[in-house]
Amino acid sequence: MSETNISRSGVSRAADLPVSSTFEDEIERGEISRCEVDPNSEEVRLWKATRAERRAAALKAYEERMKGPAIAYEIDQTLYAKAETRNAELTDEERALLQSRGDAVGKALAYPELLTTEETYQVLTWCTPHVTPDIVYNDVRHWTKGAMSDPLELYAKVKDAFQYGTLDDVPDEELALVGSNFGARIIEIPGNREAYRLITGRLGIDVHTLLGITSYIERERPIPGFDPNLCSRLHRYNWGLPELPKQGPEHTSLPQVQRNYSQYDQEMQARGEELSRQNREGMAEIERFMDSHGVPWPEDIPRPSCRPAPATLRSNQASVPRDTVSNANAGNQSQPQRPLHLSKGYFEFRDKRLAALGSDKDSSLRNDPEVEAEIDRLWSTMSKEEREEWDKKRQSRMMERLKRSRAGRD
Repeated sequence: MSETNISRSGVSRAADLPVSSTFEDEIERGEISRCEVDPNSEEVRLWKATRAERRAAALKAYEERMKGPAIAYEIDQTLYAKAETRNAELTDEERALLQSRGDAVGKALAYPELLTTEETYQVLTWCTPHVTPDIVYNDVRHWTKGAMSDPLELYAKVKDAFQYGTLDDVPDEELALVGSNFGARIIEIPGNREAYRLITGRLGIDVHTLLGITSYIERERPIPGFDPNLCSRLHRYNWGLPELPKQGPEHTSLPQVQRNYSQYDQEMQARGEELSRQNREGMAEIERFMDSHGVPWPEDIPRPSCRPAPATLRSNQASVPRDTVSNANAGNQSQPQRPLHLSKGYFEFRDKRLAALGSDKDSSLRNDPEVEAEIDRLWSTMSKEEREEWDKKRQSRMMERLKRSRAGRD
């Protein structure tokens, strides 16, 4: 009989429960048909009873897992908060109390650096006590067509693409896996959310990237079978963030204060606008420095003062009005613009070409318009396969850098 497939919830379907049965083996081998089996025979009666017992045991184990250990409700909430935010300050007694829960969450709060891979995935709810990490690996390997199996490696790849603005190059399946955080949904038990946030922070998984990916899918690239609104609410639930109030004509009667965005989104918007302002000021300072020293600005690159402001969470609320930016950019249309490459492989190819030309000895090569134009021309003549090879090289370097940084933190 085939091996049992256990669902993410940890409860197997009754029909899938493996029960040793002679007549079931005969049916599977094709020696007899199911209609030839006597339903009143002792063998069938025992088979049904055994299957019912196993199903009841599986349901009971699932209910106990949903309730959690009883001591979890006795531990003070302030200790959970301290374990999340000031873990290094925990005393031996506090660590022993947290570990007395007897589950992966208690160990994560007490000694997060000692977690095994299976325990880490249990805290992240990527797997359950009945689902081993191998199932998670197989899912990732299947949807990435064998390119990778580690979910953290896939998350690092998509996060890198999100930061570089190259999510268009990520396949739908990989984007959906990371956008849903591999189906993570914590159980509402005291301490679970604190452990979830603690471990995700140590692994570099942040809610800002996940919300940004779901927003990208919703606005730019709908994926069949992927509900970005549901995933967004799930991420907010897992991290304990308030949900955004519903928007639409049916909610216009609500008070204005209830229709405002949450404090979290307001902080994110302010942070994005501050970064945009610092970027504009820095580029303007470079422009003033070059003008004051008589250094000509490259003709094929638009001046920073004529470039549009980077988009923030609320573009219509940015510090630079859209009309002003559009008018400023319209006056610069006569200047030829160098094509903008967002591919990681292009940056890798560019660095290699500059190094081959001796850019380490002559730094002016990096600002030479003719050199840049030649690199652009060579890149544009490459085939798709050649560009993908450079993408892989860049990805490999990024992963090596990520591993070294993790090793340094550990």
